[in-house]
Amino acid sequence: MNWIRKIDLKVAAYLNVVAIMIAIIVHSLVIFQIMPFSWINGGCSETLALAQQISIISIVILTAMILINLWACALLPVEKYVKILKIVLWILFAYSIFGVLQQLLGTPFERFCMSTLCIINVVMYFRLVIEKRKRIV
Repeated sequence: MNWIRKIDLKVAAYLNVVAIMIAIIVHSLVIFQIMPFSWINGGCSETLALAQQISIISIVILTAMILINLWACALLPVEKYVKILKIVLWILFAYSIFGVLQQLLGTPFERFCMSTLCIINVVMYFRLVIEKRKRIV
């Protein structure tokens, strides 16, 4: 477990941001019909319009996750809300574990490409969540 603490906090956050940006690009490719919509969402979207709606919602959520990562590595002020940050990071860690399971049960594209990004998120969120932060009153 000591090996994970050796990962720099900013590196962990930036790796998460890169993985999230790749996911945003994938969803954008679906929205602009460059990539088949059947490759994402487990192949369950019945129409392009439904896949585009899901992708737009996903992009909004992923953008919020980027801001949380910047908050977690102290690029955004964190001192007053340490407990809230810790709770949010635990939720994102659990969400990422659930995401890995979803990707592994999804389409071949999700299993082989997107699951890798989710695994990176799991490890890096764990690194961010175990960081001891000081609360400044």
